[in-house]
Amino acid sequence: MISGDCEEFKYLIELCQDARAAGNFELVMEMLEPRLDDFDDSARVQALVQMVYACDQAGDRHRCLAYAERIREIDPTLPLVERLLG
Repeated sequence: MISGDCEEFKYLIELCQDARAAGNFELVMEMLEPRLDDFDDSARVQALVQMVYACDQAGDRHRCLAYAERIREIDPTLPLVERLLG
């Protein structure tokens, strides 16, 4: 399992943030989706949050909510989940 404290994971999140800033929203999903099962719960939530942000910025509400549902399965009290899913 890859944890959120792992340098490799931190670098991956930085790459995702850079991709979002550049408007490459689909790249975020391509970098994270195949690796979600490799992450511990903490890292998985962080990755899914990046995916929610990317989908939101891309205007893909359906996928945004689907990823928020996946976060809720791990951490239902996260403010982002409460804001999106009520």
